[in-house]
Amino acid sequence: MGCHMKQQNGAALVVVLSMLTMSLMLGLSGMQSSLVDERLAGNYKATTEAQMVAELAVSEKIADIKDKRSLTTLDFHEVSDIESVDFKQDGDLCTASLEKASCYYVLGKSVSENVHFVKGKGVIGGVGASREVVAIIDPAGVGFLGLSPKTIPSPIDFFSPVSSQAEYDGTKEEELYGRTNAAISTMDVASAERIIDSLLGDNDDDPVVEDGVYFPPDGACKDTGGQNYRLCNYRGGIDSNISEPILRESKISGFHEFIGMVYGEANKIDSLSGELSGINFLTGRDSYVARVGGYDAEGSYVEPDSEHFSGGVEGSGILVVDGDIEFKGDPGFDGVIIVLGDYSVKGGGGSDFDGSIITSKYSRRGEDGDLGYDPVSIDISGGGGNDYRYDQASLNAAFDLLSQEAKDKWHFENEREDDTLIFEGNFIGEWYEP
Repeated sequence: MGCHMKQQNGAALVVVLSMLTMSLMLGLSGMQSSLVDERLAGNYKATTEAQMVAELAVSEKIADIKDKRSLTTLDFHEVSDIESVDFKQDGDLCTASLEKASCYYVLGKSVSENVHFVKGKGVIGGVGASREVVAIIDPAGVGFLGLSPKTIPSPIDFFSPVSSQAEYDGTKEEELYGRTNAAISTMDVASAERIIDSLLGDNDDDPVVEDGVYFPPDGACKDTGGQNYRLCNYRGGIDSNISEPILRESKISGFHEFIGMVYGEANKIDSLSGELSGINFLTGRDSYVARVGGYDAEGSYVEPDSEHFSGGVEGSGILVVDGDIEFKGDPGFDGVIIVLGDYSVKGGGGSDFDGSIITSKYSRRGEDGDLGYDPVSIDISGGGGNDYRYDQASLNAAFDLLSQEAKDKWHFENEREDDTLIFEGNFIGEWYEP
């Protein structure tokens, strides 16, 4: 019996040792899992902190830009694309005091994307975690960037809007951009109200007017629970102040000189056919001069006759129409179209338009008289449901086609230095991680 008890005690010892071993293994496994979780949590914390530090770098530089408002092109490091930024070579340290962290920023211009940006980098010491963020910055009024999708320097005699399905979008849909231009810019209150009257019915609520810009009243748009209030299709509103100084009547001679420069650089065409690119000037004349009007027996000014063109257009760049134009379908164009006469769209088809259409009809009051803007007729009711959108890349690309002389003229008349970038208002959108 004593021998049997000893055998049982020995078996119990084996069982206890086995259980202890299993408990130790479970404990070690749990500790290892906890250590992994702790490391993962630490890495996540460090990565999050690195991103916050990178955003701090961008925010600091943006605050500096807002304070200065203007920079020259020499302040930007030109790179092929945003991804190719070299922080070691071109980066600057933040001035913020940070514990166990470093932040850098680069102020650059991407040649391929044709945008200005701030790129920030945050580094957490010890763990070596780093993150980068980018913010696109929009210099207001540089080149063609101050234009609205439709810019009308001439007084409006008649306006018939696009179909209710189409939109004029002066805002940037991309999350990277924050600047907002008016959907349509006009020369005065009377012209803006002519557009408003063509959009709204007798039973529609009056729009809200802020600094000369007409907006839908609160709650009128579908995304706020409202109905089909047609002004909602004009994002950015209808502005009663022309968007660029060069297009104001006080500077009409400067604009005429600018058009003459464009004529000298452009490919001259006498009809619309095929896809256009570069700078094209649609005209039936051998030279460009302002048309001369006369006066009737009562002394009232009589506008000169204009050439009439028609056809469809697709392509990109700059197109100047030396007279009235009737587009067959909406213009599928990226860039700037300048119409020196009346403008209409007949027939469906075409594509969305990205950039700006300037409707600017003017003439000289007698052989030796002054230049003046003539009333225009704009009928775009015959088009389809295609949109007209502000697009920074398209406007930049169009402006880059001009000679330096024409660029300097545009900036001079807008009272800006040719190498100065003006930053104002809500020019910055959300940043993103590259």
